[in-house]
Amino acid sequence: WGLAVFWAVWYCGPATGGVVMIVTATHTTGSDVHQSGATITTLTKTPMVPSAAGEPSPAAGELALTLLHDAAAEMGAVCLDGSPPGYYFRKGVGEGARKFLLVFNGGGWCKGGTAEEVAEACASRAAGPLGSSTHWAQTLTPDLHGVDNPNCTINPAFCTWSVAYMYYCDGVSFSGDLEAPISVPGAKVSTVYFRGRRVLEANINHLLQTRSLGDATAVVLSGHSAGGLATYLHADAVRALLPASLQSFRAMPDAGFFADLPDVRGVKSFGAEMRATWRVANATASLQSQCVARQTDPTDCIFPENFVKDIVTPLHVIQSQYDSAQLLMTLGLPCTPTNGSCNATMMSAFLEFGAASRAVANASGLYSGAPDRAIWTDACIAHTQSYYGDYYDNTRWEVPAGSGMTLADAVDGWVTGRTIGPAASHVDTVVWPNNKPCSTYGDLVSP
Repeated sequence: WGLAVFWAVWYCGPATGGVVMIVTATHTTGSDVHQSGATITTLTKTPMVPSAAGEPSPAAGELALTLLHDAAAEMGAVCLDGSPPGYYFRKGVGEGARKFLLVFNGGGWCKGGTAEEVAEACASRAAGPLGSSTHWAQTLTPDLHGVDNPNCTINPAFCTWSVAYMYYCDGVSFSGDLEAPISVPGAKVSTVYFRGRRVLEANINHLLQTRSLGDATAVVLSGHSAGGLATYLHADAVRALLPASLQSFRAMPDAGFFADLPDVRGVKSFGAEMRATWRVANATASLQSQCVARQTDPTDCIFPENFVKDIVTPLHVIQSQYDSAQLLMTLGLPCTPTNGSCNATMMSAFLEFGAASRAVANASGLYSGAPDRAIWTDACIAHTQSYYGDYYDNTRWEVPAGSGMTLADAVDGWVTGRTIGPAASHVDTVVWPNNKPCSTYGDLVSP
């Protein structure tokens, strides 16, 4: 009953309170189903938490919105609906003020099997906060357990850093590069823009000019879900926009390693829809040139498995071996492995998908232990573990189980340089459900 929806749009955003999940053909904001044992809690997800009314001063820890009206007017940097782009910002403390965490939000893509379906999906997205800044709140509340939290007990790596949280709002992970808008007759938003590359450049330029990003001593680019994919796609391009004198630039994509794998029918339907959106948005300029030269089809280079080897920027990858969003959207799994609802055929497909995901990541060099490649990968069902949910500093999510090594500890070791090379990587060598403490969680993300 949910499959028809998540083939059209996939989304992951900051979570608010638990409610009953309702999925319909027009539902686009998304939800996460968090399962612990037999108890399921559904968390609806919206891009902004506080009310958008007024111009309040941010409360402690909150990030304040800046809209870039000049960039919209001068360089055509706009969201899907033509509204100005922007970002949320919180200045760091002490020495952390000159260290920047740049975050790309999650939110999925507007997708479809044909150009017409893509246009309709993106017009629909343009009417909400994933495609229009007119719906954005004035402040953004940080995650309770994640890399944007200013509590140093929860988030020792980045608690004092300056944080810029960016919404791509082009439906294609900051990659759209279409000069002329497209017309979608009959849609609530009938004129749709794909200007994500301009949005990204405008955000970075404004941070350089007004937030002292140009004086930074260290920058980590991160992102989750579709923002994680954006981190892979744009890490080197963002580095090129920053001063050559910058001492340290690294990237930490979370849950963005979307593999081009078949669904339960043996069809690569998810990949086909990603490619269709890419073509409509004219996003080819965002692809790694080395990958494009190697591959017969340039759109193969949307998928990190085909270009991660070409990324110059040092990486710390965060990726579940059983990514819950991919279980739904890529595999099309119609059941939840942790609650006994999968039959033998579907359980086999689930386990084979995990094995294929591990194999693709390994073939891409992510398990190599190279000095510029680190990875955190657990054998449990999860998505975006350094942002929402309670994964980040939770001792039930350790790799390996019982080691005391949480994701927060691993990230802190990598950021501070306490762990380098192979010691910075933490790979679950067991298969599900053999990392027992987290094996009962079944975080199935439904768009």
